[in-house]
Amino acid sequence: MLGYVYAFLCFIFFSFYVLASKHSLKKINEYLLGFFLQSMFIITIPLVIIFGIPSIGPHFVLALIIGSILNFIATIFYLKAIKNAEVSSTIPFITLTPLFLLITSPFIVGEYAGLYDMIGIVLIVIGTYVLEIKKNKKGFLSPFKELVKNKSAIYMLIVAFIYSITSNIDKIGVQNSSPLFWVFSLNLIMALLFACVLLKKSNFNLNYFKKDLKNIKFAIPAGIFKILTCIFQMLALNLIYVSHVIAIKRSSVILTVLLGAILFKEKNLKQRIFATLIIVAGVLIMILT
Repeated sequence: MLGYVYAFLCFIFFSFYVLASKHSLKKINEYLLGFFLQSMFIITIPLVIIFGIPSIGPHFVLALIIGSILNFIATIFYLKAIKNAEVSSTIPFITLTPLFLLITSPFIVGEYAGLYDMIGIVLIVIGTYVLEIKKNKKGFLSPFKELVKNKSAIYMLIVAFIYSITSNIDKIGVQNSSPLFWVFSLNLIMALLFACVLLKKSNFNLNYFKKDLKNIKFAIPAGIFKILTCIFQMLALNLIYVSHVIAIKRSSVILTVLLGAILFKEKNLKQRIFATLIIVAGVLIMILT
């Protein structure tokens, strides 16, 4: 039961994280924002000191290397996706992570899908189809053609697929250390990767980011929500199935779409909410049956 409480808290904080990131990107370069988000690992340092470094398992280092690189790539695509498009038209695609998990989980952590998982998949695909329907378009395949043309949606699909791999790797990392220490380690390595990108882009000239640094205060809420999302996700992964944790987390798109429409005055809200509800119904069937 506690694992589901942690997953629900992850649900709440992830929604806030998306919206705060979108707001931050109006003021800050996505690479600098990425670095700042990962740098929030400093919040976990006092906790790591208090609780101590756990016993490190044999698979920790490999999981950390693979997980940090893949999460680094996913974060870049995620920030680019929400920067250049409306939240309500892109973030629902991240709910496809449970679909990809049906492929990746059996190979990585030995968790297999059942009949209701397949039903959930069908609903997720239908919801994605509805999300891309345009009133002035004809033909059954037109939504899929629109999807291919939507660069931000493609970016988010890439994120969803990468997260289907990293979610399993996160579980391995947590099992070979602890939830808190894994969050600390993962975000530390990702912060270093973003620092390398920033130095390369600026040619080691810090004045390149002078304007963005003045607006870094706008990224503080996103950073806090991000690290809280990570902590509660890892706590949940340590107690319940990966697919259940991610399915609950991805259900936050309902809250994200609604708040995004209110805060950013996005259009076509009814269609996007309807499509999102279908997707989330599929996700819930996968975890509650």
